[in-house]
Amino acid sequence: MSSRLEPATRHYDEKLQQILKTSAKIFAEKGFHHTSVRDIARATKMSLSGLYYYFTTKEELLFLIQERCFVTLLQRWEQAANSNPDIRPRIRAFAENHLSFFLHNMPEMKVMAHEDESLTGEFNDKILVLKRRYVKVIMDLIGELQTQEGGKALTCASRPSRCSA
Repeated sequence: MSSRLEPATRHYDEKLQQILKTSAKIFAEKGFHHTSVRDIARATKMSLSGLYYYFTTKEELLFLIQERCFVTLLQRWEQAANSNPDIRPRIRAFAENHLSFFLHNMPEMKVMAHEDESLTGEFNDKILVLKRRYVKVIMDLIGELQTQEGGKALTCASRPSRCSA
């Protein structure tokens, strides 16, 4: 029975990803508050009721976009983190993961940067948990590097006064 459901689930996931990509592009262009669900329906060539099958409110749609970004970043990081025990290559891998993701997902990056205060209530709380988890990764990496360097403060070669940890 579960094998009969897999294609339907895959189709649902693929359609949801298409909706999220298209919505992120529109939110990036027009802004969350200036975008209507009708705008998204036109862009996705779906009916309003068809869209509401995937989300119940426009705010939930924004949440799903941001959640997908953070979950993808964290999953990709977890895969990359295990590849090297040395701290510097892991920091480099974190930076490359972050930059690569947003280079290939510019609308999502704009949405996350410009609409980070548009979520409220439970949606905001859930995204804050993911944000904190993501920030903790880099903070832990920096802490590990500081420990490896004997507790010395980290500085940037080009501007030590502005980059000290």
